[in-house]
Amino acid sequence: MKKYLAVLLTAGMCATSMAATPKTNGHNGVWWRQKSGLFKEAYIDGYSDGEKHDDRAQYELEHVDQVIDGLNAFYRYASNRGIRVEDAMDYVYNQLQGAPETALATKLQMLRNAVAGSKAA
Repeated sequence: MKKYLAVLLTAGMCATSMAATPKTNGHNGVWWRQKSGLFKEAYIDGYSDGEKHDDRAQYELEHVDQVIDGLNAFYRYASNRGIRVEDAMDYVYNQLQGAPETALATKLQMLRNAVAGSKAA
C-alpha cells in the first residue's frame, strides 16, 4: 500500500509540475488575448507597482484603461502577437505620450523582427 501511495504522490507532483510549465513563449499577445478584463487591470496595476520609480509605471497606473485599450489594439494584428507584453507596453506608452509615427513605426518593425529572428533560431 505504501508503494502505491508513493507512486501516486510522485505522479501527482509530476503532473502538477508539467501543468505549471507555460505552453507559450511567455507573456505575449497570445497570452494577453486569453485574459479577462479584470485580469488585465490587475496585471497593469501590479506591473506599475513593481516599477514605482519609473515614470512610465506611474502613467500606466493612472491610465490603466488606456493602456489596456492600447494593448488590445496592438495585439489585434497577428504580426504583433509574438511580441512580449512588456515590450508592447513600452510601445503603447510611447504611443500614448505622443511619440512621432516614424519612431513608432521603427520601434514596431524592430519588435517584429526580433520575434521573427527568435523563431528562426
